[in-house]
Amino acid sequence: MAKWEEELIDDVNNYTLEYILSGNNYTEISNNVIEQYKHTFTRLMSTIWKDILFFDGFEDNGLRFEAFTLEKDIDFSFKQEGCIENIKKSMYQQYGEVLYIQRILRLYIDGVFILINQIN
Repeated sequence: MAKWEEELIDDVNNYTLEYILSGNNYTEISNNVIEQYKHTFTRLMSTIWKDILFFDGFEDNGLRFEAFTLEKDIDFSFKQEGCIENIKKSMYQQYGEVLYIQRILRLYIDGVFILINQIN
C-alpha cells in the first residue's frame, strides 16, 4: 500500500467519519490538527503538482480560509484590501448560506483555489 493510501485511510478512520457523523454537534478542531492536516495535504499535493504554491491561511468571523494555486505568476494574500469581502461575495453567490450542510466550500477565483470551512 502506498504512503498516501495509508494516510487517506488514517484520515477517514480518525477524523472524517467522526466529523460526518457528528454533523453540527462537531466540536472545534484544534489548530494543531489543522496544521498537521495542512502539512499532509501540502506534501501529497506537491507529489502530483510540482509547481503548487500554498498561501498563508486566514480566519475571519468564524470562517477559516486556505488558498493555493498552480500558476506561477500569482500574487495573492488574504490581507489585500477587499480580498475577504470579494471571497465572501463569491461564496454567497455560489453556495448561499449552507455551511451547516456543506462543511467545506471550494471556490476558484482568478487562478486561486480557495477552501473555506466554519470554525466554532
